[in-house]
Amino acid sequence: MKEDADILRDWNCGDSHVHSYYSSGSFLNYDCPYSPELMLNVAAKKGLRWIAPTEHNTIDYVKKWEEAGEKYDITILPGIEKSFSSGKKFWFWKGQIHVIVLGIQEKPPKNTVDDLEEFCWWAHDKGYFVVSPHPFNLAGMKERAAKEYVDAIEVRNSMTNFFANLRAERLCKKANKIPIVGSDSHMPETLGCAKVCVDVPEDAGPDDIFQALTKGKVKNVYESYRDIFLVYRLLRKRYELNYDRAFNLIKNRKSAVERAVGLRFLQYGLDDNIKAKLIYLSVRSAWNLADTVRSFLGFLGDF
Repeated sequence: MKEDADILRDWNCGDSHVHSYYSSGSFLNYDCPYSPELMLNVAAKKGLRWIAPTEHNTIDYVKKWEEAGEKYDITILPGIEKSFSSGKKFWFWKGQIHVIVLGIQEKPPKNTVDDLEEFCWWAHDKGYFVVSPHPFNLAGMKERAAKEYVDAIEVRNSMTNFFANLRAERLCKKANKIPIVGSDSHMPETLGCAKVCVDVPEDAGPDDIFQALTKGKVKNVYESYRDIFLVYRLLRKRYELNYDRAFNLIKNRKSAVERAVGLRFLQYGLDDNIKAKLIYLSVRSAWNLADTVRSFLGFLGDF
């Protein structure tokens, strides 16, 4: 999905799916350990011209992003990544379905807080840009991404496996949606792994970028994460910030096995030694394999 560098030189490239420490998680208070200013400092060094901050379930901190954007000469396109319950549960985590809205200017009304369909219709009726991020990972919209209120589908997400991304690309073509990519960046190292380049001048404002997106005037540039320990380092940073909360949640589990396993892995998240890295790599590899097999079977089922 790489484009010729000479072609993209005249396009305005940004990242449409970025988080900071204003994004909380279902299990952790800080799903991303880094500030908007640090993220934009790195984004500027990587040559990104615009960023869409998509904090989890809040637009309260867009001003913080805009202030940092002015400092580093990066245009900020306001966004949100909204979470809804899927009704499923996995150990500590409640299953979720995510949707991204770009260009958002106001807090969603109360009647949309817990209702995916109502939220999407509200955003669609407001004229915002509704994106289905990572539609075929565990927090994806799945076939709902083909609904009429969805404007774009994230056909490549840097944290999603190959077959899930391939399914997203097939669905995007079938549903005739605008294809975009997203780094889903929770750390500076992964910023710009997925770039959305729009056909607007270098000094374009958020309205110009928004209009280009809605008209599908985009070229996508995508790279996978290459460093297998990137997510391990992110895990350690998360646990440093969230240790007390995570410890209390695990300690209060009824099952002695869950408490023992959870506390051990919490410790591995803090330890920076060969044993911890090997155990983490083994568990993550097993999880990635299971997730890839699940996505592959889903891919076969699409036919």
